[in-house]
Amino acid sequence: MDVAIVGGGIGGLATALTLHQLGIGCTVYESVRKIEPLGLGINLQPYCVRELFQLGLEDRVRDLGIPARGLAYYTRRGQHVLTEKLGTEAGFDWPQFHMHRGAFHAMLADEVRRRLGDDALKLGHRLDRIERAGGKTVAHLVDRDTGEALDPVSPGVLIGADGVHSTVRAHFYPDERPPHWNRVIMWRGATDDVRILDGRTMVVAGTYRQKFVAYQVKKPPAGRGPGEPDIMLNWICELIVPEGTDYREEDWNRSGSMDDFAGAFVDWKFD
Repeated sequence: MDVAIVGGGIGGLATALTLHQLGIGCTVYESVRKIEPLGLGINLQPYCVRELFQLGLEDRVRDLGIPARGLAYYTRRGQHVLTEKLGTEAGFDWPQFHMHRGAFHAMLADEVRRRLGDDALKLGHRLDRIERAGGKTVAHLVDRDTGEALDPVSPGVLIGADGVHSTVRAHFYPDERPPHWNRVIMWRGATDDVRILDGRTMVVAGTYRQKFVAYQVKKPPAGRGPGEPDIMLNWICELIVPEGTDYREEDWNRSGSMDDFAGAFVDWKFD
């Protein structure tokens, strides 16, 4: 059996590694030309870490991540409410890790190439459409940059891992409405060489309408220059905006402006 995975994000790459471990051949088709360390913080919780360890990635995960110890809640005035334990500190058999999302994604891509071969991850391949022909599924691919048709593929199984705006899903549900927006906007940033609490505890301050989240992550090796600090504080300022607010389509990697949110947090001055 051969499998085609549409989408080379975290889900698609992890699926490829699992199929390879089971002895099932697969190829990942990803639209971007280059996998870069995008994004910032990600939390790998124990049930996720269990799967990664079983894939033989324990050493790499430990090298890239910071073992999480706790989750501390504070009011919008900085008053401590409670701190929950996380990972092995909470009695799980596996730890929880704070990690740079880009470093995690790049690690999975490296492992797919190393274990399955360079040809198993095809970049610049965007899925244009799917059709059924002669009892088989045919995936029509195009060059992302030029739109030129590439060789179609007809796998035994096709897996859609191509995100919230999935072309695979749209094939099966062409009349599905867009996701319902909950009016939450998050501005994400990072500050070099800043420690919060013990460096292994996540902070959540505020309410569901206005929230600040922060935790330590390691910088991706590829993005760290000589003499630069290894650790940075990953932080999020989150607001629920009024009904009817005109905002652009979601994008987790668009540059933002401090002017859009800083005023709401101007009196949040904690030690």
